[in-house]
Amino acid sequence: MATYNEPTWGTPQEAVGDCSSLVTSGPTPFIMTGILTRLLQYHFYDPRNVVNPQLRSLTWSNDCMEKQEDGSYKQRGLYIGSASSEDNNSVQASPSILVKRGAIQNQIVTNLVVPNGLNSRDNSVKGQKDQVTIHGKHSIICKGSTGAEASSIGEEAYFRFLNYKTVIRNDFRLGSFFVDGISDVQEMTQDSSKQFYVVVQLSWAYVYRWMLRIEAPQIKRTHFLYDDM
Repeated sequence: MATYNEPTWGTPQEAVGDCSSLVTSGPTPFIMTGILTRLLQYHFYDPRNVVNPQLRSLTWSNDCMEKQEDGSYKQRGLYIGSASSEDNNSVQASPSILVKRGAIQNQIVTNLVVPNGLNSRDNSVKGQKDQVTIHGKHSIICKGSTGAEASSIGEEAYFRFLNYKTVIRNDFRLGSFFVDGISDVQEMTQDSSKQFYVVVQLSWAYVYRWMLRIEAPQIKRTHFLYDDM
């Protein structure tokens, strides 16, 4: 009968990694801009994701804005980025999708006094726990060289967010995520050339919570001594 030696066990591996910052701080307005930008980039990265067959040739890539030897930029494919980008060449690109953050507002939910907090020393830390509902809006600006191109890009982004709004809300720990609508085709003049754009409006909200606790005793009385001159 064959016998086998007992295997030796090495150092155990961590099965669970560090949690995302979304768990602790929530999706801040800046993070929301990055989330929406990434979702659009991933959608247009693979032509198989694009529903409209006329747009499958407009793919996004990291090097869609190629810098030339004379310092100018040559665009390849579809540019997708933040409207507040420091790269003015990319902001003016067409066709493109620009993600612009709107106004942020907050509404007080309630103030909670926490009589028994958790502390590694005495387990008796008192604090003030606050929470507010943060409401935000984002505009997805879809630009094209023609009105039909801008309209097609806008509809692709509009239905993308509309179809996956529930998944986006759950995955990024939002209280609500809505696709408010899409505008009609607008015309603009940039660098002496006509461009067209439509705007997809998104709104979202989540509850932001934090707690303030006393780390040192409050000063009740202060007494100053002055030396006689």
